Amino acid sequence: MAKPDPKNSNVLAEPVMHHLSGYFRWLNIPADSYPAEGMDYFELDEQHRITRIVGFF
Repeated sequence: MAKPDPKNSNVLAEPVMHHLSGYFRWLNIPADSYPAEGMDYFELDEQHRITRIVGFF
């Protein structure tokens, strides 16, 4: 499977935050395949840097 092209990826809505974690929905439209919608869950440290991110397709 090819890596997603950032030029073809769109965030569908503002991230939803709760304390130091959250999620956002995205859509990737590859040139040679079908669109894929997914969601990324993330956790932040006290300086609001990403410490964990998990993607769901």
